[in-house]
Amino acid sequence: MMDASKRRTFLKKSALGFTGWLGLSSFSGKQQKSLGGDFVHTVYFWMKAPKNAEANAQFSRNLRAFLDAVAVIKSYHIGLPANTPRDVVDNSYTFALIVTFENREAHDVYQEHEIHKQFIADTQHLWTRVQIYDSISI
Repeated sequence: MMDASKRRTFLKKSALGFTGWLGLSSFSGKQQKSLGGDFVHTVYFWMKAPKNAEANAQFSRNLRAFLDAVAVIKSYHIGLPANTPRDVVDNSYTFALIVTFENREAHDVYQEHEIHKQFIADTQHLWTRVQIYDSISI
């Protein structure tokens, strides 16, 4: 089995080859700005009462406390819809969360972390829907 470092190198080289195949090689001369990790976990929450300031404040406090307590998190962003009305933009969510990790293994630790599980148990009564998108850097 390939170790994690060799696997990352292989994936990056493969992705670079794929971007060249797509004709995106002209972008390779520019320095890419990194989010601070190779694994990005993006979560959207739809609250049961999206205009309830008290519930939103409780959710936000719990979210920030949980994120600050999990050491494998490289960086995070908590946001609200920017209300940029275009056909391709979904502004229907209440909260957006973007969390970066060094790698997939760190993300997996986060998923099983007791503090993460406690956050879900403590706040799931506040939301009706959660949508997650995970991605790796290329």
